[in-house]
Amino acid sequence: SIWYKLSDNTIYGAVISVIGAIATFIIAFIFIGDLGYSACAWGTLTAYAIMVTLAYVIGQKKHPISYPVGKILFSIFLISILLYFGFYNYQNLTGLKLYSINTGIFIAYLAYVYQMERDEWRAILKR
Repeated sequence: SIWYKLSDNTIYGAVISVIGAIATFIIAFIFIGDLGYSACAWGTLTAYAIMVTLAYVIGQKKHPISYPVGKILFSIFLISILLYFGFYNYQNLTGLKLYSINTGIFIAYLAYVYQMERDEWRAILKR
């Protein structure tokens, strides 16, 4: 997010970063005894989600930009599902079978991206 730079409100970037750091520390501190070092990963993921949400919400008030939020969230959801099936559901496979499944998943995602973005790419390339 660069809205706070564009609108000369860089203090918001600093505040959002500090909130993210505090969230990471709190979550790691609370859950590290139960989850081990993976608590830090969950804390970081949660902090990033908090920071993205804050930057988006505050940014829409200070310097509105029309983002295709639905398309972005659907893409993230799709990527998550594909990664889950690609990496966790087929852990017992090795070699050519594993590479074939992962390649198929990657090609399916590329087809999705092409389908969703082809009109925009064509408009850009025509310029």
